[in-house]
Amino acid sequence: MNETEKQLHTFIAEVLLDGEEIEFDAETPLLEYRLIDSLNVEQLMVHVQHTYAVSLERHTPSQWNTIRKMAALIQAAGPGAH
Repeated sequence: MNETEKQLHTFIAEVLLDGEEIEFDAETPLLEYRLIDSLNVEQLMVHVQHTYAVSLERHTPSQWNTIRKMAALIQAAGPGAH
């Protein structure tokens, strides 16, 4: 995992999953595997907006349903994105 993927993984594991020991990686479909629910999605969107200045709302969930895809969107946003 690259640094952005690691940061997203840490946020999801520690905040959204409340530290539960659930194994997932950068390719795990977060919504399909029900790792996050609708409330978590909102928290995730706010986190990405505040941390990386990237709005997930402008993209369909299939474009950011894994950590790897989210990180790619963040990196594609250009300078200022992690």
